[in-house]
Amino acid sequence: MVLRICHAHGQAVVTHGGLSGITHATDTTPDDVVLSLERMRAIISIDATQRVAVVEAGATLQQVQEAADAGGLLFPLDFGAQV
Repeated sequence: MVLRICHAHGQAVVTHGGLSGITHATDTTPDDVVLSLERMRAIISIDATQRVAVVEAGATLQQVQEAADAGGLLFPLDFGAQV
């Protein structure tokens, strides 16, 4: 509902997930609405056969890498910071 209202009024919304800040994807202005995804950190499933990881939007890279490793896979994306 909140996103629908923001969209109807042309209000910018910036999502915040892992918040490493490395890619500056979470940079905001005083006029932006910030939507926090930090509580959406669940690793839903790791399917080694299909090589698919299903994770929620707030999962950190480290969480995904550790879950992939536990499933016998490698998630190679790494920004050099572990958050």
